[in-house]
Amino acid sequence: MTEQFDVAGLGAGAVVVGVDASPSARVALAAALREGERRGVPVLAVTAFDPPDLWGLDSAGLVDVELVEREMRRVTTGIVDEVARDLRAAGTVVPEVRVEVAPGPAVSTLCLVARGAELLVVGHRGRGAVASRLIGSVGLGVVVHATCPVLIMRAGVPAAV
Repeated sequence: MTEQFDVAGLGAGAVVVGVDASPSARVALAAALREGERRGVPVLAVTAFDPPDLWGLDSAGLVDVELVEREMRRVTTGIVDEVARDLRAAGTVVPEVRVEVAPGPAVSTLCLVARGAELLVVGHRGRGAVASRLIGSVGLGVVVHATCPVLIMRAGVPAAV
């Protein structure tokens, strides 16, 4: 099992952004990078995942959590590199970016990491006509529980940040 670490305040003084493989997360990441540059602070890109002990089964020996974490870090780093490259190609200066993969549910993990952050940015993933007009569960959760300002970005809507 991987070593658990204290993620509380890991993003203090930075712009924290939740990253997954969704289009809205890419929009959120681009907005976070622009906002980090504007504020003169680094960006911390965070991918949260539920560790196997929360999957409801005895995962001892069934899941290599370290392998899962490494793969998630590789994927997240690839997404960050791709979005940063696209922004640079468009003439945008990109601030320092760090990638962190943290175990735990997305809302609580992001809120914990973002303690003391300048801003927390997440993507909005609407599901269908009604759901796309409502805030998602992660978005709502971070708006309610984060101790810093929150920006929710929707894919397909140009960022004015």
